[in-house]
Amino acid sequence: MENNYYDNLKLDIDKFKSKVLASDKHKLLRPVFPKISMILNGAIHVLKISKEFVYSFLLTSWFKNFKCFWQEILNGRPIDIMDFHLLRFSYRGRFQSAKHFNESNNSDFLKAWQSDENISQLFNATWRYAKSAYLDFLRFYFQLPRKGKVLEYGCAVAPFTTGILKYFPSKKYDFEIVDILQINFLYAIYNLSNLPNVKYRILEPYNNLVDKDNYYSAIICQTVLEHVPNPLKVVKSFYSGLKEGGVLVFDYIKTNIERIGLDSRQSLDEREEVLKFIKNNFQLIKGKIDFGKSVGLCVVKKIKK
Repeated sequence: MENNYYDNLKLDIDKFKSKVLASDKHKLLRPVFPKISMILNGAIHVLKISKEFVYSFLLTSWFKNFKCFWQEILNGRPIDIMDFHLLRFSYRGRFQSAKHFNESNNSDFLKAWQSDENISQLFNATWRYAKSAYLDFLRFYFQLPRKGKVLEYGCAVAPFTTGILKYFPSKKYDFEIVDILQINFLYAIYNLSNLPNVKYRILEPYNNLVDKDNYYSAIICQTVLEHVPNPLKVVKSFYSGLKEGGVLVFDYIKTNIERIGLDSRQSLDEREEVLKFIKNNFQLIKGKIDFGKSVGLCVVKKIKK
C-alpha cells in the first residue's frame, strides 16, 4: 500500500530528521503551575483513575504535543483523540506481526528500528506516558543529586527528562538525551531540543558508548539494556562517565528467546556479566538485582575503586 498519511504512514526517517532540525517553533507544553499540576496528576494516578481522565478529554496536553508532531513533521492527516486510539490499535497489530532483525551490523540494526511498523512504538509510548502524566521519574527522583549533568541514555521519547522539566523547570540540571536515529527519538528532539538546558546526540548501534569520563551526576537507562548489541561495554562506559558518587538508574528485562523481537541476543549472552559488574562496582540504593529474573527499577551509586 502507498503512503496515505493516516493508517499507512511510511517512515522516512532521514526526511523527518531534517524537518525536526529545521523546526524552531515547537516547545514542550508545560503546566502554568507545575507543582499544583504534579500534585493533582499524582492524586489522579494514585486513585487509579488517570486512564478515565485521559479518555474523557480532561487531560489533553499530551495529545496537543503529539498532534503537532504528527501533522508538522510526519505530514499526517488531521486527527482527533479518537483517531489517535484507532490508529494506535491499527499500528500495534501490524507491529506484532512484523519480522524483526539480524543485528550483525549498524545498517541491519537501524533498518529494524526504522521500519514502517515502528510508528506503533510512538503511539504506544505517547499513550503510556499520557496515562502517567510523565510522573514516572518520581520513582527515583529523590535518589538523584540535586543538580548536575543528567544523561538519559537510549531515551526514546525521553520520558524522564520530559517529566522533570514539566514539573521542576527551575531545577539546576543540564540534560543530555541520546539514542539511535528512530521515530521516538525524533519526537523527543522535537519536544525538547529548543530548551536551553537540553542537548541531544544521535548514536550508532555499534558506536554507542558514553564518551565522557567523570562527567555525569546521573545516568538514566530504562528499558534499554535488553536492546543494545553490547550491554557490557555500555555499562562499563556508564561507570567511566559518572562522577564519583554519581547515580545510575536502570532496569534489565530478561528477554524470552522465543519472542526476541527488537531485543538483542547479546543482551541474553552478556546478562550475567553485566549484572556482576554492576554489583561489584556500584552500591545498591533502591531495588533488587536478580540474576534469574527481569530486573525492575534499580538505583545504584558509583563506588570509588
